Amino acid sequence: MKNAEIKFEDIYDKLYNKYYERFEKMRIDEKNSLKRVIAGISCIWIAFALITSEDINNNLFIVILGVLLGIMGGGLLFWEWHLKKNNNYSELYKNEVIAEFIKNIIPDFNYLPDFSLESKNKIIEEYTNAKFDNMEFNRSYTDDYINGKIHNDDIYMCDLFTYYEYINNKKETCTEKRFSGLFANVKINSSNKKVEIKILNKENSQIETRNVVKMDFDEFNNNFIIVSDSSISAFQILTAEVMEILNKQLKENNIKFDISIINNNIYFRFYTLPIFEAPINGPAMKKENFYRYYKLLKFVMSFSDNINNIYKNLNI
Repeated sequence: MKNAEIKFEDIYDKLYNKYYERFEKMRIDEKNSLKRVIAGISCIWIAFALITSEDINNNLFIVILGVLLGIMGGGLLFWEWHLKKNNNYSELYKNEVIAEFIKNIIPDFNYLPDFSLESKNKIIEEYTNAKFDNMEFNRSYTDDYINGKIHNDDIYMCDLFTYYEYINNKKETCTEKRFSGLFANVKINSSNKKVEIKILNKENSQIETRNVVKMDFDEFNNNFIIVSDSSISAFQILTAEVMEILNKQLKENNIKFDISIINNNIYFRFYTLPIFEAPINGPAMKKENFYRYYKLLKFVMSFSDNINNIYKNLNI
């Protein structure tokens, strides 16, 4: 077994033994609570349909049944609202399980389920600076903030959702999704290189009108589109080893991603569901999920280290 896999097994076993029993019970309680909420809403909808039906004036049974269902539905919702005040499954899961998971991988990392408006605006600014594509957005939402250092380099990560909202000809508000997934920014503090390269997942990429560079690696070209104003920089930085790392990451982790390298910034965006949410329908400590998160974080670190090492030998 590889050292990285041994380390993951140690981290996971430690978390599982410490948290599984407690959080699995909380998960089942949360799932049952959700079922009761759905039942309460359903009762209210049926009650409304019965009371507003055309036959209500001619059938006392329908009136009584509608009132009883309405009371039952309202009672269920009130009871769940009362229980929710003391139920913080999702918050505790993030603050305890996920925070410790991150700390075990990278001791210098901090995990914050919520963070300041200033930090959120900074993330949106950095995402815009990455120039992954030319698709405009004017609405965004961020969640689950991670920051810290990899060696001497600063790193910021969060779940990010961007949208474009507009008014159509019928004066209706319409929303188009732009990006949904994990966004990360690594700042290489020891470099002043002038570089701008986009590594775009071919399947998710829009029609590209910028300068496309063809690499000497057919498998890589089948997976990614490279955009750069300098083909020399692209060939110097995207070595055979780097391209192999990218192909391997895409194949093994089965998460599509884009990377933007601009001067001393490396930006990542992963097309994935929110990765640190407390599970409801599956086990609280599903091993496969934690392993995917582990590999994703390790990839961000190893890729950044590779680019940093390549930078040291470049005269750009």
